[in-house]
Amino acid sequence: MGGVGSGHQGTARPLTTTAIRLDLRCEPFRSALLAVGAYIVRWSRGSESVGGMVVESVLPDVGKPTALVVPLALSASPTWPVVGPTVRLQLAWRPCRFGGHRAFFQCGRCSRLAVVLYLTRDGWRCRRCAGVVHPSTRQDDYYRALAKLAGVRRAMGYSEWHGDGWTIPPQPGRLMRGTTWQRLVTEAKAAQMSLWLAYERSTVSYMSSLRRLLSR
Repeated sequence: MGGVGSGHQGTARPLTTTAIRLDLRCEPFRSALLAVGAYIVRWSRGSESVGGMVVESVLPDVGKPTALVVPLALSASPTWPVVGPTVRLQLAWRPCRFGGHRAFFQCGRCSRLAVVLYLTRDGWRCRRCAGVVHPSTRQDDYYRALAKLAGVRRAMGYSEWHGDGWTIPPQPGRLMRGTTWQRLVTEAKAAQMSLWLAYERSTVSYMSSLRRLLSR
């Protein structure tokens, strides 16, 4: 995976998918939140190892664990930010709606709670402070609507495409409440309409360009 600053240059902002990040939803951070100990996380770009760190879970006198992050090594490339030898990232625990608690990172700049932090030259920051954007911001209307429809279909319980890709499934692919299914159907219909309108706009644009070329 690339680092902050790789990929698109100039005025384009780096993508979340190309930045070095810490994600509490993924290993080894999920294990670090459950048990005190040291865990190793590594980053690679293809078959090349570009960096790693030790994540030590520390249990204070009271409350839940906090994460102590110690970078091991990052490549010497100028596109890879470098932080101090030891960085302590504060965790904030918030109650969940149906019981239990969920951990969040606290951004060192704006104190905003985030599940994912991104490495910048100033340290670990939330997406807003890191200045990174989601890949969907680079998509046109058609592919953005297509991705939305695919996301709704996954929420309906269908992890794979069925039919022609435009079709809304006639029934849930997993157990869910009737109200949840109706909400997803409404969202799917809206995404389907957006997809069709984007397709029409692209067709009109293509035909207009074709007419201009033929008239020369």
